[in-house]
Amino acid sequence: MFERYTEAARRSLFFARYEASMLGSVAIETHHLLLGLLKDRDSLITHLVGNAHVSAETLRQLIYAGVGTGASPIALSVEIPFSTDTQRVLTYTAEEADRLLHRHIGPEHLLLGLLCLEQGLAWDILSQSGLRLEAVREALVMHVSATTAPPPEVLKMLAGVVPYDGPRARRTGNVYFLKAVDGSRLAARRASPVNRTAFDARRHAASVRTGARSIPRNTGYFGRGSPGE
Repeated sequence: MFERYTEAARRSLFFARYEASMLGSVAIETHHLLLGLLKDRDSLITHLVGNAHVSAETLRQLIYAGVGTGASPIALSVEIPFSTDTQRVLTYTAEEADRLLHRHIGPEHLLLGLLCLEQGLAWDILSQSGLRLEAVREALVMHVSATTAPPPEVLKMLAGVVPYDGPRARRTGNVYFLKAVDGSRLAARRASPVNRTAFDARRHAASVRTGARSIPRNTGYFGRGSPGE
């Protein structure tokens, strides 16, 4: 299940289990997972959380205040399972990584998974602190785009179609092309009765020099065929 998890993501799960045992919980809840993410002080998590103008320490204090300190710690040797909500978060985490076409699963995907759940203490604290799923996902995409090369799947999508390198048919006859640097000014000059005469005269002179006849008015910017057609 955790083959795709990076070393940082596995550390986050380890710290989540540690927090659950220290708080005397019989299951690893979503807020333990959030504490595990914040304990590692991952630079990317700090960046994503910081976009909401909240610090990791503030989030930790809010979690401890919400949980309380009444339960006795559990020995680290005791096996503590994931709660149902945390298992759903792990499922959402993998889905978010797949959505972004990321082969690995890092702490950033775990954060997205927590935001996907939309219930529980961790989500309550994150949402009340201004973190939203769409905003965090967008910030992650922007960060990854600026710091790493896109995966092969994205490169194929960006390529669109495969360039054609085969033989091409040779053009015959003249192809007329009129380039307008400023289309609006050119249209205004053509519309003016005074400038239209001057424009037509210059176009006729150019056609005489090149041996081609003037471009018919109804062809627009492009015309096809040979001068004899």
